[in-house]
Amino acid sequence: MPANASVAEPYSRDMCARSLEILNRTILVPTHPEHSAQEIADIIYNIKAATRVALGHVKTAEVNVRNAGAVDATKYDLKVVSW
Repeated sequence: MPANASVAEPYSRDMCARSLEILNRTILVPTHPEHSAQEIADIIYNIKAATRVALGHVKTAEVNVRNAGAVDATKYDLKVVSW
């Protein structure tokens, strides 16, 4: 907001270390009230599959990912910020 421009603090990576640690373990699960039961089941399946890969229980090539539909990028801030 332009009215708040004068109070904006410049943040460095070390100022929010704990927050960044938590954020690094956080995922965004895009949902919509009009998702069908099958779309929800596919999203849950994919989360479980990704968890198995992340924990090292299976290799990426061993996991089948379901098509759970496209994410509407206009509803999410999908920019990657590099410090």
